[in-house]
Amino acid sequence: MSRTSNSIFGPMAMVVLTFSLGAIAAYREPEGLIAFMIAALFLPVAWTVIEIKKRNQERDERFYENQAAIRWSISAAGLLMAVPLAFTLVVSFGITEALGDAMEQRILGVLFGVIFLLYGNAAPKRPIALQDAGCSPERAQAQARFAGRMFVLTALAYTLIWAFAPIEWAMPAAMAVLFSGVIVVVASAASLYRSKN
Repeated sequence: MSRTSNSIFGPMAMVVLTFSLGAIAAYREPEGLIAFMIAALFLPVAWTVIEIKKRNQERDERFYENQAAIRWSISAAGLLMAVPLAFTLVVSFGITEALGDAMEQRILGVLFGVIFLLYGNAAPKRPIALQDAGCSPERAQAQARFAGRMFVLTALAYTLIWAFAPIEWAMPAAMAVLFSGVIVVVASAASLYRSKN
């Protein structure tokens, strides 16, 4: 794997973005201070702990594959956190007042769905430390592709529910679809894990 895919720019940008959005949201809405500060601090703290834990490892190819996978995950997590934080700020400034609460919920649900869809599309392309997979590279990549397709289909259904379903049952229906998709992916990963032991 090339080290050119191991850039620090993406995760660093997401850490700065989520910290900034969380801090601004905490200032704008003091009643949500604890939740917003957890959102602001989660990524930098998690990333720092991981980097410290790995600082003494040998700098071989596996190290750089793991590092690239971690940095990709930090970037993806940052995106998933930044979108609701940004929308919370938009709501707090009163920009969406004319839309009403139901439309705000619908927009946020669709935004989440689109982010999940993008994640599902990108996940199979992320760096994988194949030496640590415990099975053949082909099986590890096949599992990643299956998980990506399931996330895309789940996210598409989630997005469509929030876009078109009656608002009173959009949340339970969307969460049921999301939970079902995650269960299928976890069951598939567990099956792969059992087969290699």
